[in-house]
Amino acid sequence: QQPQQPQQPQQPQTPLHNKYLPAFCRGASILELAGGRAGNGDDDTKTNNDDDDTKTNKDTKDATNAASDFPYYPPYLLARILLEAMTTLRKKELNQALKQPETYITPHVLLPEYQEEHHHQEENEKEEPQQQQQKSASTSSTTTTTQPLEHPRSFPTRLAYQVHLATQQDPLYGLHHDQQRHMVGIEYEVVLEHELRKWNIPFETEEDLREKGTARTPDILLRCPIAVPVSKTTGAPVHDINNNQHDDDRDVEWKVVCWIDSKALFGDVHTHNTSV
Repeated sequence: QQPQQPQQPQQPQTPLHNKYLPAFCRGASILELAGGRAGNGDDDTKTNNDDDDTKTNKDTKDATNAASDFPYYPPYLLARILLEAMTTLRKKELNQALKQPETYITPHVLLPEYQEEHHHQEENEKEEPQQQQQKSASTSSTTTTTQPLEHPRSFPTRLAYQVHLATQQDPLYGLHHDQQRHMVGIEYEVVLEHELRKWNIPFETEEDLREKGTARTPDILLRCPIAVPVSKTTGAPVHDINNNQHDDDRDVEWKVVCWIDSKALFGDVHTHNTSV
């Protein structure tokens, strides 16, 4: 027997906020970091002719280039991670901050080490009118640099604005996705009730059961149980059993249904093919 080699101690994993936070503080947006790519500057940058902005432009370029080194991460979840790392908000307050960043992510909730960035942005806003006059007089210059756009005045901090953009544009997580799932769920509950009425099957809805004060409230409670023919092989309902669609009657079994819970969005293709 060969002597077993001693196992190497596992390196502790770096917290996610330690990976993304430095690039975010240097000017990269949450969407750039979440997408794992460097921005092209068309949406989040503007031209500037001042020599003093060369360093800011270099930091921003380095930050956006660093974003390409990160794997894809959902913007909504990344925004939450940055909120936990940069603010004093508690877990219960984070959900409200994600819903209304312009209200809850104020300078007062930022940790002291991130207050300097906010004060720097305030000074830029005060100097903005003078800078605009200087830029209008030198528009003929051909040398241009780029720097991040300041957050709109309706948002108290840059972090608030970035969280707003992340939650608005995340297609799979976040408030808008939850609202869409909720609306689809309601729509298919209405479809289910319509189908039961079409077949003259008496039932009670969840609202009816709540009014009665019952302990369990499925979406549909059948007043009289029904039997549904199901294929033993596939588990799928047999729709045309009276038309001798199945030559082998032994492949069909009857399932008794007493109640129905509508799940418009449930599982994935693999789950439906193997388990449902």
